[in-house]
Amino acid sequence: MPEGNNYKQTASLEDRVLTGHKVFMASLNGYESFLPGLRSDALKSFQSLGFPDRKNEAWKYTPVKKWLTDSLRIERAADQHEVELPVVLNQDRQYLAVSVNGVFRPDLSKLPKDDSNIVVCSLEDALKNHADVVQSHIAKQADYKSEVFTALNTAFIGEGLFVWIPDGVSLDLPLYITDICAEPQRSLIQPRNLFIMGAQASGTLIEWYDDSGQSSCLENAVTEIFVGPSSRMNHVHVFDRGGSADLINSLFVYQEKDSYFATNHLTLSGSLVRHNLNFLPDAEGCETHLFGLVLAGSDMHVDIHSFVDHAKPNSFSNELYKYILDGNSVCVFNGKVMVRQDAQLINAYQSNRNILLSDSAHMYSKPELEIYADDVKCSHGATTGKLDDEAIFYLRSRGLRENEARLLLLESFAREVIDKIGEEGVRDCVIDRLRTVLNSQ
Repeated sequence: MPEGNNYKQTASLEDRVLTGHKVFMASLNGYESFLPGLRSDALKSFQSLGFPDRKNEAWKYTPVKKWLTDSLRIERAADQHEVELPVVLNQDRQYLAVSVNGVFRPDLSKLPKDDSNIVVCSLEDALKNHADVVQSHIAKQADYKSEVFTALNTAFIGEGLFVWIPDGVSLDLPLYITDICAEPQRSLIQPRNLFIMGAQASGTLIEWYDDSGQSSCLENAVTEIFVGPSSRMNHVHVFDRGGSADLINSLFVYQEKDSYFATNHLTLSGSLVRHNLNFLPDAEGCETHLFGLVLAGSDMHVDIHSFVDHAKPNSFSNELYKYILDGNSVCVFNGKVMVRQDAQLINAYQSNRNILLSDSAHMYSKPELEIYADDVKCSHGATTGKLDDEAIFYLRSRGLRENEARLLLLESFAREVIDKIGEEGVRDCVIDRLRTVLNSQ
């Protein structure tokens, strides 16, 4: 989604980005034939755009400059820290791809066997061994021309994860993906992920980011996902790094004919969390599901921008995002569905529902439809309110204490999203975390 050009320069940090880019470019091995030009082009976009201020409509309620401090470390962080993985990442029936400070660590990972034909490796290794595949996909969907944080990430492309599920191949176990921010100094971490699924393939990818509350990094992540014809991908993104962690997460999904893609974004903690979620179902028969749950307390700031671009006819999208706000938290939902002129027979639904537990919490909701076709079924809506006093009274009349009644209603509200997660282990961990958070409020 274009962000426009109304940006206020954060000169000190921007200058250090430019200096850091020179150091970064000088450190490269020089084996990539096409990336130097891409990086240079992206850096020019970054310089032209600058960091956003509130005059930019897409950042109106998110003063990101507050988190872009001069003390933010630009240089690459070390990746050889000893790390402790969350319990959910130590299960038997799963694959695991671990990165530390944005750098893939195969020694900590549990990957599919070579004879599966599934490739899971660092982006750096993919550039060496699968250069043609990388070149034909990377930065083809990620909009670094008009989105400044995507431009910043693209200018520093190097570290990240590459997942390739070829034609006709099914991932037999879910692949869990995590990136541990283990740098004690506040650092800018910029992983670049590329996930490709061929024709008639299937798999589940679960991004799980939980540093046990120790992280103080600002992660500027860009992920491009390509879903081939007649393929099915289930995707989950869980962010629970603690109250000092910041995330700017830009996701770009491209779907081909008769493909299925479902994603569930769960934001359970953090200081600043911004999701830029972009979906292009670019052929007939595409099915796209977007779900999200935000638990915001204290001074959390969570901003979700989604954009579904129905460019071709006869496709379906369904979008549901729920927020529970407490404390002094500030949350934003801006979801846009576009149906282009030739995209007839589109069914598109969008809903945002929010519960305020505190008088000092603020929710800004802006669902949008932009329709240029006439034979479509589209709807959108948003509701924001407090817990239903009559429902609480009814549950208390059945013997529950007031706090128990409130927790039961909040869990029921959240379960509509959580129950969309197909993996039982992930679902159970999220429910446990939900109960812990709600009990502490």
